[in-house]
Amino acid sequence: MKNSKYFILIFIILFSFSLQAKSYNSVLKKNTKHKTVFVWDNMEARLIWHATYFSPEFQESLEQKLEEMSAETSASQTRWWAQHELDKNDVFFVSVYSGSAKWSEIGKDDAAWRFQLVNEEGAIIEARRIENVPITQTERALFPYLDKWSKAYLIKFPKNSASQKMQLKLLSPSANSVLKFK
Repeated sequence: MKNSKYFILIFIILFSFSLQAKSYNSVLKKNTKHKTVFVWDNMEARLIWHATYFSPEFQESLEQKLEEMSAETSASQTRWWAQHELDKNDVFFVSVYSGSAKWSEIGKDDAAWRFQLVNEEGAIIEARRIENVPITQTERALFPYLDKWSKAYLIKFPKNSASQKMQLKLLSPSANSVLKFK
């Protein structure tokens, strides 16, 4: 009888951990869109990008995930995520593979790479700020779509620019692309 009680207790604990991880992953999936742009001549991937919108639901799930991770990672790594001024900006975490080292640096030349947000009313809002994100184990754990060729960025728009239905546009020398969030 004692063995069955321990088995049930262990099962409940393991199941609760899997629900928490599943919850973050499902919220991440709901708030992430991606697209690949190919060159038709040789089927080269010209642009592969993912964008995760920091919706209130995602922010809450991310905060819980960071609390879980804080015991496993250094405080300086998790502290970094707390500094993004989410109360002043609508934020997207974006990973980009551009297919060329020539065009890999986003944010250095404002004219070369641009991000725009198109809200439900059709208003086009330019990104306020593009920040390079060093990819550490923390980012890899939080955004599993990052690979060794990805560059990561935080794209910030003025607060309340985002809406229920919106489009995030990437305009670049290598390719243009649109992700639709609903």
